Amino acid sequence: MNYRKLISTILIVMIALIANAQIGQQSARNERIESLKVAFITEKLNFSPEESATFWPLYNEMEKKIKEVKQNPVRKARSIQSDAEAKAFILERIDDEEKALGIKKEYYLRLTDSISAQKVMKLNQVENQFKRELLKEVRNRQGQRKNR
Repeated sequence: MNYRKLISTILIVMIALIANAQIGQQSARNERIESLKVAFITEKLNFSPEESATFWPLYNEMEKKIKEVKQNPVRKARSIQSDAEAKAFILERIDDEEKALGIKKEYYLRLTDSISAQKVMKLNQVENQFKRELLKEVRNRQGQRKNR
């Protein structure tokens, strides 16, 4: 009986360690993507050191607020089983999008105090360009893995 408890405990500890390692890898990957995004936006919008110093704290604050509004909807969507639940979910997602847009509006206006309005105007375009480049890189890496 003690042997089974020991094996069970070892298995639980191993599963916890593996899960923790995967979370750590994901966190490191996210940090790397964020640093690439900072470099990309800084380069594309040609920020001076002064602009960077005032832009990034505001931008990061905006991103954090938007992320809070758009809590992971995929998990929630998977549990929907009726049309009424689906309709409520759709309305909730639209409300979240409106809140996120309101946050962007507020912060884009605030950002014009740290960088030019022309750079703020280009920000969304540059963010989308970064996402496309990142997606292209991910697809290339997946293609390379398949060819091995």
